Amino acid sequence: MGKRGPKPLPTTIKLLRGNPSNQPLNDKRPIAGGTPTCPAWLPAYGKQVWRRVLGAMPPGIYTSADVDILAAYCQACVQHKLAVERLEEEGYFTASGVHQAAWAVSNASNTIAKLGSLLGLNPSARDQLKMPNGLSR
Repeated sequence: MGKRGPKPLPTTIKLLRGNPSNQPLNDKRPIAGGTPTCPAWLPAYGKQVWRRVLGAMPPGIYTSADVDILAAYCQACVQHKLAVERLEEEGYFTASGVHQAAWAVSNASNTIAKLGSLLGLNPSARDQLKMPNGLSR
């Protein structure tokens, strides 16, 4: 049987949120580095989202270790855009019921919300963060 209770927060998140309970922090954790590079395989709109996200967040928040989750977020934004465009062209309903693209919009929206929260890309996620001294926008 695994550990009970909520999954512990990473030390980096505890530092960004503050540590009001003064729990011991892991000072021997590995620190990711490097600059994230946009994957060449992302479609044009995904690359736009990539540039927008990195331009909106303070430098140093994301590292090369975050490339895949950032790319997944950007790809979900591409899928959402394409599904919405398809619904606008073809309508929400088909002869057999709800258009399949409506499911794609919902799925992409859920993925965007989940990954965006992990990446600090919504107001409530950002509200939980405190920028360390010297790192701000």
